[in-house]
Amino acid sequence: MTDLRKLARGQPCQLRLPGICNHDNETTVLAHVKAGWCGSSKPPDICGIWMCSNCHDVFDGRRYSEYSRTELDAEALRALTQQLVWYVRHGVVRW
Repeated sequence: MTDLRKLARGQPCQLRLPGICNHDNETTVLAHVKAGWCGSSKPPDICGIWMCSNCHDVFDGRRYSEYSRTELDAEALRALTQQLVWYVRHGVVRW
């Protein structure tokens, strides 16, 4: 199976928060979506989104923004859906 964390390196940010995103592919990592996930453990990598360092900091609450948690979660759902389609189209996962 493809290492999704390694695949994230150099990819474009999928969250792309207006006014936040730095559009720097060199800072992109696989950021895990923890909504509905209990405890300190991370969900599987398939539940991660490519995010630049700025978007990741806002999404994880390390950096303040005007975005509400509801708005961030809605954007994360959009981004995760687009990324899953990308995985299928590029043969990373089979549908």
